[in-house]
Amino acid sequence: MSRFTLNPPKNNATTYPPKIAKALLLTSFSALSVVAAAPAQSAVLNFESLAVNNPILNDVGTTYTENGFTVSQVGNQRFQLGVWGTQSVASPGSTALFNNPANGVIRLTQVGGGAFTLSSIDLANLLNSRTSTPVTFSGLSADNSTTAQTFTSSA
Repeated sequence: MSRFTLNPPKNNATTYPPKIAKALLLTSFSALSVVAAAPAQSAVLNFESLAVNNPILNDVGTTYTENGFTVSQVGNQRFQLGVWGTQSVASPGSTALFNNPANGVIRLTQVGGGAFTLSSIDLANLLNSRTSTPVTFSGLSADNSTTAQTFTSSA
């Protein structure tokens, strides 16, 4: 199960748009928690509406919107966002959205614009690989400064 949590921004907190690099499963941003700036409220993206009961890779398109947030590919990429069918050996156990091109970049934005804080996200290795993979998140703060942090997935 993946979780991606976004919360209301705090003073000088990192806000939109985080870019997610590498072709990793954002395992069901199922807890893609997001808190928007206006009235502080959280949003969870779990991608379960994308679940398909089959054993293959399913294309989602170049953008996906859920609970007031949009995940989109950046640049001209050959392949689309995808999800593995629930019967696939590559499925991480819950519906997980991933960027199909290796080293591709995706952007998370709030529908209508505005600042938000990404408070948590669950990641899984593509194809249930036993290899640790670095994933870099970058964001723009309320003061227009940028920040980036790299995490390495579990092997």
